[in-house]
Amino acid sequence: MNLIQLEAFIRVADSGSFSQAARELFLTQPTISSHILGLEKELNARLFVRTTKSVSLTDQGRILYRYAYKILELEKKILQEFSSDEEESNSLTIAASTIPSQYILPRVLPAFSAKYPQVQFSLLENDSEGVVKKILGDEAEIGITGTRLPGYPCQYQMLCRDRLVIITPDTERFRGLKEKGVSLEELMREPVIMREEGSGTRKEAENYLVSQGIPLSEVRVIASISNQETIKQSVRNGLGISIISSWAAREDVQERRILEFSPREEMYRELYLVRRKGRNLPKSARAFWDFIRDFFQSKSV
Repeated sequence: MNLIQLEAFIRVADSGSFSQAARELFLTQPTISSHILGLEKELNARLFVRTTKSVSLTDQGRILYRYAYKILELEKKILQEFSSDEEESNSLTIAASTIPSQYILPRVLPAFSAKYPQVQFSLLENDSEGVVKKILGDEAEIGITGTRLPGYPCQYQMLCRDRLVIITPDTERFRGLKEKGVSLEELMREPVIMREEGSGTRKEAENYLVSQGIPLSEVRVIASISNQETIKQSVRNGLGISIISSWAAREDVQERRILEFSPREEMYRELYLVRRKGRNLPKSARAFWDFIRDFFQSKSV
């Protein structure tokens, strides 16, 4: 079990509502349900009596409530004790590559800020290589990157997986290709818009194509673009196809502005927390490191 699960449990017990607990914690109702189910499986106990109109604690739930409440209160006291004499504890600078910056952190930061309202944070967006340089240049305490870069004195911790997809214009020709089940090799004969050099998305996409027997020399890269929205607009207007994060593609696919193709063997990359090796993180950075790690360990994004 972890603190986020216990906090979800306390919020459901206090409010008598899974949906209200979700709103308070900036999570979805299925995520709250998943937290509670995880606790019940781990403890081999039923914690709530659920009806169509109410949610109430079982006898075992009331026992857990007493312990969970004490644990969360102790957490608050520890944070207060160690933050009282640290001037830097109220500031935090995060460097993040494009996908974490635009699609992940906006989901995490409201929940973090609700728990640590005293922390003022700054967000720097760069490609994965630029993020690492920000960390090593002491311009940011914590980074989030889309790839591990060898040769730098950094400590990485895997945060979550990011599925990459191929996007194309939503035209009659591409709808026909999608319906018949086009191969990866055939799709990659199209002009391709790539992310810029240094991008984790580009690095992992190139690694994937090579692993599928597609030489990079045979890929006709028509443009290298750093801005995600520019890439999607260029695809919509017929410049070429591209490989981007499924998070970045989701809304445009749902709105039928572009088509999404998933290869038979799906493309994944990992997103990483990164910090400078040997550097002691200030209190606010330690809190964020632990918070975002627990956030992703306890839910599916």
